Amino acid sequence: MKIFGDKGYDLKAIFNAFGSNTIIPLGKSASTRSHGSPARARIVKLFKKISEKEWKESVQYEKRGNVEIYFSGLNRTMGEANNAARPDYIAQEIALKVQYYNIMR
Repeated sequence: MKIFGDKGYDLKAIFNAFGSNTIIPLGKSASTRSHGSPARARIVKLFKKISEKEWKESVQYEKRGNVEIYFSGLNRTMGEANNAARPDYIAQEIALKVQYYNIMR
């Protein structure tokens, strides 16, 4: 499993939890001395060796856009709110919305 995110998710806790499966572009001032997150430090070193465009191609960052497009369409069509109150009913409601949206596409 890979975790895709934008620069807003550049957090040590996320890199520590998911390690090298984290596909998040780093800020321009990202330091290789990432204390407390060896996984992030490794990614920073790679990120600094090649350009941001090359990095995005190497990790297939464009897949993140496909996911965002899907969820944007799902929310526009089905709405962002859930009517259910119980967690198990919320899960059922979301599953039904996803199934219905996939049929509509």
